[in-house]
Amino acid sequence: MAKTRKKKPAVKKRSGTKRRAGKSSLRKAAEELVEKLAKAGYEAVFAGGCVRDMLMGVEPKDYDVATNATPQAVQALFPKTYAVGAQFGVVVVMHRRRQFEVATFRVDSTYSDGRHPDAVTFGDAQADVMRRDFTINGMLLDPTKRKKIIDYVGGQKDLKDRIVRCIGVPFERFSEDKLRMLRAVRFSSRLGFEIEPATRAAIEELAPQIVAVSQERIKAEIEQILTCQAGAMAVMELRDLGLLNHVLPGAGSMAQVRLATESLLEHAVSVLKALSEPAFDLALAALHHCAGGADERATVNESARIASVGARRLKCSNAERSCAVWLVLNQYALENPEGRRPSHLKRLFAHQHFGKLLALFEAKARVGCARKQDCAYVRRLLSKLSRDEIEPEPLLDGTDLIEMGLKPSELFSVILGGVYDAQLDGEISQRRQAIDLALKIARES
Repeated sequence: MAKTRKKKPAVKKRSGTKRRAGKSSLRKAAEELVEKLAKAGYEAVFAGGCVRDMLMGVEPKDYDVATNATPQAVQALFPKTYAVGAQFGVVVVMHRRRQFEVATFRVDSTYSDGRHPDAVTFGDAQADVMRRDFTINGMLLDPTKRKKIIDYVGGQKDLKDRIVRCIGVPFERFSEDKLRMLRAVRFSSRLGFEIEPATRAAIEELAPQIVAVSQERIKAEIEQILTCQAGAMAVMELRDLGLLNHVLPGAGSMAQVRLATESLLEHAVSVLKALSEPAFDLALAALHHCAGGADERATVNESARIASVGARRLKCSNAERSCAVWLVLNQYALENPEGRRPSHLKRLFAHQHFGKLLALFEAKARVGCARKQDCAYVRRLLSKLSRDEIEPEPLLDGTDLIEMGLKPSELFSVILGGVYDAQLDGEISQRRQAIDLALKIARES
C-alpha cells in the first residue's frame, strides 16, 4: 500500500488545561524548587515536555527540573527525596506535597540494552540537551530570569513549524532507545505535527528493532496513541512507518485484506476515528472488531481471539483484555433492538461495559456499518427504564432451588437464567410463578 505523506491537520484540542490568569499551585511549587537550587548557587531550569507545553499555552501536568547540582547535593538541599535513578543523575524531590524529577545535567555513553546508558558523566546544560530525543522536547526555561528560553537545538522553530525532529543524528537517537520511534508517532499524532523526513527515514529503517523494547513500555506508548483525538491517524502512521506489524500484528495484517473501496485496516480505523478519545480497551476493540476477516459477522469469534492475543502481547491488564474481547463479541448485540426480547437488552444495559458497547455500536453507525435508528431506539428505551427495571432483585437463587429438592449441578445456572429472563421480560413477577417455572425448566432439561 502506498505510504501517506499528506499534511496533517491541526488537532482541535490537546489534552491538558489552557493556561488561565495566575499560576497553578503545581507551577508555583516547581518555581520555588528551582529558586531554592539557584539560591544555593546551582544552575537549575525547567526541561523537556513542560517547556514545550508552556510555549503552546497548555498547563503542564508535571514539571521536570535539570540542574548542575549532583544527586547528592540535591538530596542534601531538600529534606524529602527519593534516589530513584541516582546512577543516572535523577532524584525525585517532594516539595509542597508535589513530586518533581530533578536530573543532573549529564552526558550518556553507549546504550547496550537499547534503553539505558551504560554509564553517565555529569556535564553542562548544552551537553544534557544534546542527548535528549526531539528538538521540541529539548528546550530549557529558566523561571528565575524573566522566563528566559534556552534553545540549543532549534526547538522553538520546530514548534512553530509543527515538526517532530530528532536532536542530532536520528539513527543514533533511535538506536539509543528504540521506544523513541513510538514516541515520535505519539507526539506527531497528539500535537498534529509532521515527522521530519530524516527522522522518518530512520524509523522506517529501524522499525523491526522495536521488538527489543519491553512490552510494558510499548503498551504505555500505544495506549497514549490510541486514546488521543488523532489515534486513527496515528495507526496509519504506524503502518506507514513499518511499526504496526511489530507492535500490533493482528491489526497490521488487516492492511493486506481488501474490501470494495478500502483495506480492512482502513475500515477498522474509520470506526476508531468515529470515537472521541476512547478508553484504551474500547480503542483496542474498535481497532480489532473486524480483525478476523472481511465477513465481519461470520468471523466475530476470530476477531475476538485476535483482540485477546493483541492485548496479551501488550501485557494489558486482565480487565482491559476481557473488556475488549467482550465488546468485540457483542458488537452486533444491539442490532434490531425492537425485535429483541427485553431480557436480552436489559442484561446488556446492566453490564458494566454497556456504555462502551453503545459507544462502539454508535461509532459503527457513523461509518455506515450499523443503523442509526437502532442507536436511537436503544437510547430512548434506556432513558425510560429505571435501574430496578433493568436489574431487579432475582425472585429465586440457588438456595431456593435446593429447598425445592433439586440437587446442585450445572443445571442450576440454566434454571436461574431462564427464570430471571422471564422476570426481565415481564412474564412473571411473583415468587410462586418463579418456582413453577423453575420446576418446569428442571423437568424439561
